[in-house]
Amino acid sequence: SQHNRDRRRRVWTKFRHRWRLKAGVFMWLVVYLGNVGEQYRMTRHNYGFIVGDALTSGWKTSKDLRCDLDPYCLVGTNKNGPQRFVAMKPSTYMNDSGDAVRKVSEYYKIPTEQTIVVHDDVGLDLGKIKIKQGGSTGGHNGLKSIDAAIGSNYFRIRCGIGKPVEGKDMIGHVLGTFENEEFSIVNKTAHDINNSLSVLIVEGLQKAQDDLNKNLEAK
Repeated sequence: SQHNRDRRRRVWTKFRHRWRLKAGVFMWLVVYLGNVGEQYRMTRHNYGFIVGDALTSGWKTSKDLRCDLDPYCLVGTNKNGPQRFVAMKPSTYMNDSGDAVRKVSEYYKIPTEQTIVVHDDVGLDLGKIKIKQGGSTGGHNGLKSIDAAIGSNYFRIRCGIGKPVEGKDMIGHVLGTFENEEFSIVNKTAHDINNSLSVLIVEGLQKAQDDLNKNLEAK
């Protein structure tokens, strides 16, 4: 019957995921932060989503990979040299990002120390990028939610959006849309962020920081 075929398919899918995990296929989780919805698509707070869309446009996604995680996020996989990693965009809105991250990290059994979060940061000028592990959230509600869900010892790729101009409040700034010239800068940083992800996963934090600094100094 169709019911039995669906049941066998679900059992096989779960078995296949467990086999992949035991084989060490999925080693890292990359989280791009943002808010779902067309009204947020080009906002500064959606820097992570914008970078994620640019870097994952050619990645493999499938129903098998999404499974029961569909209500929480979009999930894809890519191979990065000797490593494979899962990438996700939470669908829970920024303030509840931790719920989605916890679901995916538990599903794929990825530890906090092998999780990378790409997010906007008002503490850095537009176009500046920094990488660190752990530390404070800087008031970022998405990071606060992730800290509460899986702890704080994950890697962060901080994408600068700058502070609000005089007379504009913080909420209006982060939920405001990028100007055309600003968006051009954001697009240019996608390449540096992609390189940083690759180096961080394969060669570690110090090498990723050194390479990023060299790239930024050369511009």
